[in-house]
Amino acid sequence: MVTTAMHADVAGAIHAGTARRRLVVGVDGSPGSYAALRWALEQGRLHDDVVEAVYVLEPIVPLDFTGAGFDTADSDSEDLRAEAGAILDRVVADTTEGAASRVREVVIEHPNPGQALVRAAADAALLVVGGHRHHGFGFLLGSTAASCMRHATCPVVTVPEDWYVPASSRPVPLEVARPARLEEAQR
Repeated sequence: MVTTAMHADVAGAIHAGTARRRLVVGVDGSPGSYAALRWALEQGRLHDDVVEAVYVLEPIVPLDFTGAGFDTADSDSEDLRAEAGAILDRVVADTTEGAASRVREVVIEHPNPGQALVRAAADAALLVVGGHRHHGFGFLLGSTAASCMRHATCPVVTVPEDWYVPASSRPVPLEVARPARLEEAQR
């Protein structure tokens, strides 16, 4: 289920009904957002955190060019919200391996994705965003990730778009790994 919020209602939509640590993840359908959600899901699983996938829908400002001889295209905001929800649903379904119920989905309408994510994560434990592939001069942040890094009041994790943890090499929580290591040390 997708929750939709206007930018003024971000705090109420994001904070409703959560008592555990929150990990807010920026999702836009890019390879970086897939990687960010995978990483957050892994952290959420290890620490029993709430994972919130947030899609920021930038409102369309209708322009009227009829005086210049151009036809105007009507954009239905309901259709745009439905499309945003569908993208969010697809990314969550593709990354959760059947555990989509572990993710709370939120669509926020706001003209600036970086500002919206920072506000959504105001009291979160972490804000997780995707990064771009390494390019000639090293790791480059997109404008949204850079804005989040500069303005967030919580720690920000930027996950490279090619990050992936195969199921066979997922980290084992320390509480589970400790007894086996102690047995080996006693031999």
